[in-house]
Amino acid sequence: MPQRLHAFSIPLVICGKGIQRKKLDCRIEAARKEVAILLPASRYLMFSILEEELIFGKDQIWLSFDLVENYQMSIDFNEGTRKKGNFDWILVKLHQELTMLKESAENSIIRVGELVERMSGLNPSNLENGNNILDHIDGDELLLWNCMNKNRGKLKHIRFTNNDVFIQIPLLQPYHPETGTRTILGDVKFMSNQKAELANVKETKKDGITFSTVPLPTKLNLLRTEDVSDIWVLLYSIMERGVPFEANVKIALHSGTKEPAYAELRSIRNAGELTKEFRKLLP
Repeated sequence: MPQRLHAFSIPLVICGKGIQRKKLDCRIEAARKEVAILLPASRYLMFSILEEELIFGKDQIWLSFDLVENYQMSIDFNEGTRKKGNFDWILVKLHQELTMLKESAENSIIRVGELVERMSGLNPSNLENGNNILDHIDGDELLLWNCMNKNRGKLKHIRFTNNDVFIQIPLLQPYHPETGTRTILGDVKFMSNQKAELANVKETKKDGITFSTVPLPTKLNLLRTEDVSDIWVLLYSIMERGVPFEANVKIALHSGTKEPAYAELRSIRNAGELTKEFRKLLP
């Protein structure tokens, strides 16, 4: 029978909350991904593999991971000299890999802090033309950065046999403003006092944007800002009269992916035409 050593556990949900199986499966899958990112050493095990098991504790459901002997690997490295009942060699290797996992988890506390400091210094306006802020990280750093943005403000708990490791994910900003503005065309499908839903969005011009961005989606939310109160009402002309819409907007980008999240209205280029059409809507 392969040798087994308990490694660590990840809390999933509090017992008694009546979580659905589908949601529990999603949380299990998320925990697996977090293990690969927060314990990068788990992806480089040589003499063991991680096997998981659901553990129902007094107050919590845990996803427990055991280090299980990679039998073929242990035979290869032991040059076929291993005898039945002589497990000292592989137990030493399992304990070494368990130590490596603990150090990997503890090191992630430092990695999170260093990555926040590094990324906070990369303001888009300071980047060279044509560079995206995410071009400055790759590999394990990029995986960690994406994980941090999905779990902003959360505390990650990894329970080992003799100690617990807590990794505090900082409360990162969900969005960052893009440098410069864009000129877009579009249709207004719905609007309220604070937001308009745009469709058939087309970008015609960039002004002052100093790093590359992905294209705008064809559907985009447009948010009202305090300094456009006098022209916001003109959007009704677009929705009710079908007048072409051309506007200068500032794009907010998702912090994790740097993809467009929404737009803020800065000015309307054809405001004169829209004003005439809006007057036709008045009684």
